[in-house]
Amino acid sequence: MNKILSVIFFSFITFLSNAQAFISMEVVEIQNQNEAEAIYYFQNNWEQLRIAAKKQNYIDSYTWYVEGKNQRIYLITNFGNIENWEKREENFGLLIKEAGPLKLLNEKQPSEFRKSIDHSIKNMTSQ
Repeated sequence: MNKILSVIFFSFITFLSNAQAFISMEVVEIQNQNEAEAIYYFQNNWEQLRIAAKKQNYIDSYTWYVEGKNQRIYLITNFGNIENWEKREENFGLLIKEAGPLKLLNEKQPSEFRKSIDHSIKNMTSQ
């Protein structure tokens, strides 16, 4: 798993053009073979929040990757600078409030189809 994470992480970093990058990466395990539920959830909630955050300049970029073999989803957000990083809870709180209730495929709750197994934060600021 570490090898996969490193490849994804460093591939993403290669595309960054900023001198600063505050990156959050979460690894989510799909539970009970609920891949359709999990993908729907991340497309209609996580990704939509990132689209809105990018429009508001709360983040610089984001990406996500589904690894079907191991039933994992990798979620990566680049906050770009320390100000956005430090205000992430406040900024995303506003976006979550605006977005309204979670969009779910079959009314299964997130705990039924996904489990966070790793979360890392990297400060990639150039020296």
